[in-house]
Amino acid sequence: MSLDVKIREYRPSDAAGIAQLFNESEEGWPGGFTGGVEITEDYVRDWIARSKYVAILLAETGEGKIVGYLSMSEHWLGKDACYVALLNVHPRYRGRGIGTRLLKQAVWKAYQLGYNRVDLHTWAGNARALRLYKKLGFKWVPGTNVYMQNYLPGLLKLKPIAELVARDNELLFAFKKNLEPIEDDEKLGDREVFIYEWSLDGEKISAVIDRKAWRLCKLECSKYDVELAVDEDKPVRGLPFTAILRIRNKWSGDLRYAARLVAAEDSEIISSQLASGTLKPGEEATAKIRLRVRTGVKDRLRDEPCRSLKIAVEISGERLELAAGFKDTAPIVLERAVPRAFPAGYSGSIKLGLRNRSKKKLKIKFNAEVEPKVLELEPQGAGLAELKLSNLEEEGVTISLPYSVKTDEKNVNGYAVTAAVPVLAPGKVTYAVNEERDRILLAAPDYLAQVRLRGGRVYLETWDGEELAFLGTDEIGPPFWPNELERKTFRYRIVKKDNAVTVELTAVVDKLGGAELKKTIIFRPGPPHVEVRYTLKNSGNAELAAEIAVNGWAPNWSLRKIYIPSAKGLLEVDFLPGETFASRADGPQEPHEIREGWTLHLAAKPLAYMWPLEGLSKLDYSWGRLPRLQYKIRVPPKAEAKLGPTMLLINRGSWAEVRNKYLAWYEGKSPAKAEELDKIMTLEVKAEPELPLVECGEEHEIKIRVAKHRRKKLRGRLAFGTARVKPRLIEVNLEDKNAEEYAVKVFALERGVHVIPYVFTSNYGVKRNALAVAAIKSKGKISVEKSGEEALVDNGYLQFKASASYAAAIHSMRIGETENAYTAYPEKGILEWYNPWFGGVRPRLSVGTDNLWREKWSIAEASL
Repeated sequence: MSLDVKIREYRPSDAAGIAQLFNESEEGWPGGFTGGVEITEDYVRDWIARSKYVAILLAETGEGKIVGYLSMSEHWLGKDACYVALLNVHPRYRGRGIGTRLLKQAVWKAYQLGYNRVDLHTWAGNARALRLYKKLGFKWVPGTNVYMQNYLPGLLKLKPIAELVARDNELLFAFKKNLEPIEDDEKLGDREVFIYEWSLDGEKISAVIDRKAWRLCKLECSKYDVELAVDEDKPVRGLPFTAILRIRNKWSGDLRYAARLVAAEDSEIISSQLASGTLKPGEEATAKIRLRVRTGVKDRLRDEPCRSLKIAVEISGERLELAAGFKDTAPIVLERAVPRAFPAGYSGSIKLGLRNRSKKKLKIKFNAEVEPKVLELEPQGAGLAELKLSNLEEEGVTISLPYSVKTDEKNVNGYAVTAAVPVLAPGKVTYAVNEERDRILLAAPDYLAQVRLRGGRVYLETWDGEELAFLGTDEIGPPFWPNELERKTFRYRIVKKDNAVTVELTAVVDKLGGAELKKTIIFRPGPPHVEVRYTLKNSGNAELAAEIAVNGWAPNWSLRKIYIPSAKGLLEVDFLPGETFASRADGPQEPHEIREGWTLHLAAKPLAYMWPLEGLSKLDYSWGRLPRLQYKIRVPPKAEAKLGPTMLLINRGSWAEVRNKYLAWYEGKSPAKAEELDKIMTLEVKAEPELPLVECGEEHEIKIRVAKHRRKKLRGRLAFGTARVKPRLIEVNLEDKNAEEYAVKVFALERGVHVIPYVFTSNYGVKRNALAVAAIKSKGKISVEKSGEEALVDNGYLQFKASASYAAAIHSMRIGETENAYTAYPEKGILEWYNPWFGGVRPRLSVGTDNLWREKWSIAEASL
């Protein structure tokens, strides 16, 4: 069915229409689009203002309804590419080509903005979308889940393709396609590539992208065929390899060409045959470039292009740049050091598991006290070396083993393999630095920590290797994305004082005009185990106004409950992976929604997190994470501002203990002076009153109150597990309110307390619990017999005895012949900490020291 829809760019007045689109898209996304929380016009406007998109495209019907949305931001690696942050089409308008039109326009918009590539992410199960993306030029990068790159914007800048598309814009998307929803693991010989190929009226154009370089490496058209390649895609640093440029004349006239070197990243050119010349029809020119990668460089990250050789080529006035990527490697890498840490004073050996990362057989000669002195490793093979250590002090050990490599070609020096191993000292934190890998390793009695200088990240794990927490890269904004700090390698300084180790990380923030951010991390052997403080230094002449987002994460595979001191009470969250706080707006997100700055994650290893409330502007508990904390910060000229501390406590399983520490550290209060917290659940099913009293054997109506303490809309069924309740099934729908009461009838209950089990199945998960109802015989008699300081009360079912002289305790509770009270009556039992033990039920002022038992009590009859 045809539909009158136009694609246009975003205007600020579109915020309400976009909010409506998002709210109506809930059913079209796995797990929902909004997380069950309504998106408002203000939310959309604020979100777009913070996100710094380079383009927002909308699909609008003839009636003015927005039915499609696509936003693009600049790629986090720089200005060469842009990124599709979100594509959404209204569920009722899908299958009508709207997504296709939005994506096509996005490719053209990327070209117009000067980008060479447009990327996006999706998921492997999204087969329909995968086929659409591939149809429009997106390639699934192998080994990712699922990262896709589209090189059409850059290819449009090439003359043969531009001339083709000049006939008809739609020809840009008329290339040869494989639409299977699988990785695009394309090869050209042994090279990993992406291939775009057009055929029209007998004319063929083929553009090949080098997957390692993320750039064009070959272009073939009716006039010429030009290609740049390397003979080793994984060269060993320090060892020479060869790049080859080939140019072939395919047309009937002479072909003039010229080639020059543009860049050889972190490499030395040994020799080059690059030149200019003229090719006769059918002739081919070949130029070789010998180069080697410097020995001291570090590995590139997996989400970055590899190092490459770039060459500019001009062919009969047409200019293009070719690149050949190579994943260079050190000759050997340390895979494992055993043991992981040493006790102080250790004398013995450390075993080093080494692997040859090259495709050549290597002979490794160590220039240190290592056995064996010479280690021969097969291509990709592994070997073991042993290093002797003696009388280690209470510090970490950084081991650097210089070595040389002998191949069939030559002997090369200047290599070293590095290992950092902490020393375990009782009651202390120790550290070791691995400069080669930009990491600081720390050891404490309860945890191991790793500080990664790239991005300033902190990883915590147990000695068994179980992940405890992750403090991610912090963000400076707005906008917060792309996050420049993710790509920064922080400078560091380490201070050891008493039993703790302080790591100071420093980086320059470009978006704040060169302001300096210092992140101070204190590692302790006891609580708080990790403390983080921030300092923002302004060297400029104008005031800085910014926000800092502090990121944290905890593993949720064993997470059972989360405790949050909300403004309404202590919120106890039953955690369900994929459902709990699936949207940021589902949990507390404004400072006024929490009473105190702490949370407790009850998992296999309980973890507590604390933070200051001053300056806090936003919170994000989505997916059960440690909350993302967003702070406003202002820094006068030539001054600095401080923020923090945030704190992590490991193996703290009691929310009361965590709260007491928070009150002492952040508010300077003792627990006795703190306001009580009433516990509430994210989903509550309660009888009103909590223990209804009904007449034995008669029908009685009671109220059931269902309440939620989340923004997510609640829909479900409440089913009772007994036939003595009518109705046994209640449909619950809390979309526009947070609580509702339902009337049910209970009947034919015998005297006593009855448990009514229920199962509540909802979009919050499945909740199983029970309600209690007490059935009494109100028409009977209650007798009270008082004798001195003793009293016996009998209601025909329960008999209990109380004594004023026995600490005002109920010391006997009998049902028939069964005694249900456990007491020391008439004696005082052994001391229970500071008090004698009485048992039974008695009044107390506190759990600890209590003097009410010393008071003189009297007993009298009363009626209610």
